[in-house]
Amino acid sequence: MKRIAITGGIASGKSYVCRIIERLDYPIFYCDDAAKKIIRTDHDVMEALKKIVGDDLYTPELRLEKQKLANFICGSLENAKRINAVVHPHVRNAYREWVGRQRSELVFMECPLFYEANFEEEADKVICVFTPEPLRLKRFMERENITQERAEQWIKLQMPQEEKCKRADFVITNDGIKNLKMQIDSVLNSI
Repeated sequence: MKRIAITGGIASGKSYVCRIIERLDYPIFYCDDAAKKIIRTDHDVMEALKKIVGDDLYTPELRLEKQKLANFICGSLENAKRINAVVHPHVRNAYREWVGRQRSELVFMECPLFYEANFEEEADKVICVFTPEPLRLKRFMERENITQERAEQWIKLQMPQEEKCKRADFVITNDGIKNLKMQIDSVLNSI
């Protein structure tokens, strides 16, 4: 079994690339989805996050106050690192358990913070999805219905996508011009 990570900056089109790969019947683990579930359901994580952000991070019914968490994370790179230090080990464990249940020759992990989370040992090969910055910014603002300033704050919390592409084994360009399916087929054939 080969483990392939798919990373890239916010709004680069990682999920879109993953949907194309899923149609080829390969399993994909979505780190963001796992993190969201863990933050909402793992009581140890919830307690640790409340100690960092404040007791009012969750309602009395234990519902996450998403905006409060987002505001805290966007407050500084240090804040983001503190949250990630709590959540990422749990995501890593969930991924490893998931891999153990798979029977495919190739398994994929969609992980926006692959390098930031030091997940390199979790993949045999890495694909970085690259999108020009103005297009990423536009997509992110439209998708999240946020201002340019807020979008730029989120983008600055991640490693620059150029650095991710340098570290990756393969780069797929998602600029609306180059054919994504052809690029994906070429990468899969190389793997």
